[in-house]
Amino acid sequence: MKMMVALKRVDDYAVKIRVKPEKASQAIPNPSSVETQNVKMSMNPFCEIALEEALRIKESGAALEVVALSMGLKQCLLRALVEVEKPGLLILGKQAIDDDCNQTGKMVAGLLNWPQGTFASKVVLDKEKQVVTVDREVDGGLETPCLDFPAVITTN
Repeated sequence: MKMMVALKRVDDYAVKIRVKPEKASQAIPNPSSVETQNVKMSMNPFCEIALEEALRIKESGAALEVVALSMGLKQCLLRALVEVEKPGLLILGKQAIDDDCNQTGKMVAGLLNWPQGTFASKVVLDKEKQVVTVDREVDGGLETPCLDFPAVITTN
């Protein structure tokens, strides 16, 4: 099985964020108000978790291939690439540290009409049954849904 991992490029978490001078008077800054010129960029930490999980699954022998892709401007279409590559599993970080939106995995699952397991703390593939089991942390403890392939997972 092929897996895909979406990786988002964000301002490095250790960098002090500055508001653009012309936007400093805004009461609530938005992402376009942030100064990105000469700012160190890095992989979103939650995407690092997603990549690590995908590589762990591949090293266990449960998957044959991991395709990593990077998100970009509005013109980038994740759904279109998934439809071309046809992975059995798409893994993303649960949210990005730049906007805290937590929406990409859910939106892609909806657009593809694939089942989704969000906030995964543990992912186990069963190649014989062609399902993935996801331990997800919820307010009352753990929930463990079992999803058919293809599926979207967001890691916690």
